[in-house]
Amino acid sequence: MGLDPLPGYVEPVESTRRETVAETRRYPLYLLTPNTKNRIHSQFGNLPSIRALAPHPVLFVHPSDAKPRRIRGGSRVRVFNDRGALE
Repeated sequence: MGLDPLPGYVEPVESTRRETVAETRRYPLYLLTPNTKNRIHSQFGNLPSIRALAPHPVLFVHPSDAKPRRIRGGSRVRVFNDRGALE
């Protein structure tokens, strides 16, 4: 089929490693949304039993990224880019 037998890496179009992307300085972090322990993506978030375990979304950020942004444990934060925001 003409495919490379080994997987290769392709840098994402909006990568912070691409110097030509102007948003790199404005938005230097990536937002990753992995599955949580008690949900499959956003499924089951409406169930009372799941809400009892995890009543609200949680952001995990490395201390070296949190400190200059004055984010501390338990802080309410706003995550945003040009496409939208969540709090």
